[in-house]
Amino acid sequence: MSRLLRLFRDARDRWRAKALERQKRLRAAQVRIRNLEDSRAYWKARAVAAEGQAPASAATGGETDEERGEEPPMALVPTRLANHHHSLEVMQLGL
Repeated sequence: MSRLLRLFRDARDRWRAKALERQKRLRAAQVRIRNLEDSRAYWKARAVAAEGQAPASAATGGETDEERGEEPPMALVPTRLANHHHSLEVMQLGL
C-alpha cells in the first residue's frame, strides 16, 4: 500500500511540476506576443507618419533637410520617455 501511495504521490508531483512549467512558458509567450504587437504598432505608426512627410519633401524638389543645411523640426526628433521601463524612442509631439 505504501509503495502505491509513493508512486501516486510522485506521479502527482511530476504532473504538477510539468503543469507549472507549461503555465510559465505560456505566460512568457503571451507577454512576448503582447510586446511584439505593441512594437509592431509603434513602428507602423512611425512608418505611416514618415510616409505622410514623404510627399512634402518630394514637392520641394526632392531636397532633404540635410541637403539644404536645415535641421529637422523638433516634432520629428526621436527622444526617450523619462521613467519608461522599456525606454522606447518616441516622436516628441507638440514642441
